[in-house]
Amino acid sequence: MAKSTKSKLKTERKNIEKIYSYFRPYLSYIILSGVCVITYTAITLTLPWVVRHLIDSVFVEKNGELLGKISIGLVILFLVLGMVAFLRNYWMEYIGQRVTADLR
Repeated sequence: MAKSTKSKLKTERKNIEKIYSYFRPYLSYIILSGVCVITYTAITLTLPWVVRHLIDSVFVEKNGELLGKISIGLVILFLVLGMVAFLRNYWMEYIGQRVTADLR
């Protein structure tokens, strides 16, 4: 039983190394995509906080000066969110297409 487990682990390790060899040339794109995923998640998590601040400051406390600043901030956040989402999708698609081409 122990030998079969060891042989399975060796086979799995060889398979992982082979797969890694296909992705190795694109490691920088994979890292950049990971950074985009983390940035996208961070921005998405800040949006409810900004909206809460908008509601509390502008509507409850009647502070009209912050309405323009928070609105501009929201527009900037959504623009950055769109750019990050585009880059993430572009790089992941590029990696997938290149690895598929390398396999052929």
